[in-house]
Amino acid sequence: MKKELLVLRLGWNDHYRIKSASSNTFEIIGMFLTTDYYVYGLSFLIEWINDPMQDGTNANITYLEKKDKTISLGDLLWEKGMPFVELKFSIDSFIKFLNDWEKIQKQKPKEIVITKNGDEIKIEGKN
Repeated sequence: MKKELLVLRLGWNDHYRIKSASSNTFEIIGMFLTTDYYVYGLSFLIEWINDPMQDGTNANITYLEKKDKTISLGDLLWEKGMPFVELKFSIDSFIKFLNDWEKIQKQKPKEIVITKNGDEIKIEGKN
């Protein structure tokens, strides 16, 4: 499996924007973090993950779906004629990813570099 890379740059409004992505598929993580994460928030996402009655949710650009201890992160833009794109994570790796993102983005580094190799996701801040 090839290693994926996403670079986010801090914008003038203290929100991150996508600088580059190694693939259209991996760009979904960037869209989730730079737009919809601010809609959801960490506490909502953790509550949603732990609620057995909830299997899906969506915001502006992405959707999340829970099934068989897996979280699918997908792109809602495919409904507008774009190709369908979806990433899958184990629930544990997705929760770790959310907690790591929360810690790093609060530090406000100039860039955040996210790599994914298999199910392992690494988030680093760079100034």
